[in-house]
Amino acid sequence: MGNAVFEKLAIVVSTYEQPEHLKKCLFALGLQYRQDTEIMIADDGSGYPTRQVIDQFAEDYPGAVRHIWQEDQGFRKARILNKAVMATSAEYLVFIDGDCVADPRFLEVHEHNARPGHYLSGSRICLNATMTEALSMMAIARGRTFRASWLLWCGMNFDRRLLRLALGERARRWLDAHTPTRPHWLGCNASCFRADFLRVDGVDEVFSYGF
Repeated sequence: MGNAVFEKLAIVVSTYEQPEHLKKCLFALGLQYRQDTEIMIADDGSGYPTRQVIDQFAEDYPGAVRHIWQEDQGFRKARILNKAVMATSAEYLVFIDGDCVADPRFLEVHEHNARPGHYLSGSRICLNATMTEALSMMAIARGRTFRASWLLWCGMNFDRRLLRLALGERARRWLDAHTPTRPHWLGCNASCFRADFLRVDGVDEVFSYGF
């Protein structure tokens, strides 16, 4: 168990032309336990509406918000992620996609389990269109979104990952440390030391989709 506390942490948010989803993503990140976290928006060529969302969020967020943008020339997520990482000096990096809404413990769990020479890969729960529509700012702020009962009420089919949401803090921590998982990198919920990211030359830009 890492139990690390970093002087400087960065959240790298990848996005492309989904300003309404990004607005909810950033809102949830603004509710994390650390308000000094640098937020790097890795933008693969979005237009003005996305810039508006970022500028509005940055007005109220107490930490640094940086918009790293590249021209839209097709799917180049790997390239913009590498550019965003190069633009920060944060010791530790946490990655999330701009169409994801982070649990209030998202950042805390990644920091708690961080270890040099290792990366962390979490999971996600996908919502259908009806559930996404019900995902209001108020529901996020009040924590309803992250309760199994709310997801089932919205019509979600049973998923074993819902059981984790119903558990207490001690049980969740035990599962985080002991649950076997495939050694893969899930780009919407992952983290690592910046030094380790650079040691392997970042994300392979040969990837055209799906990480």
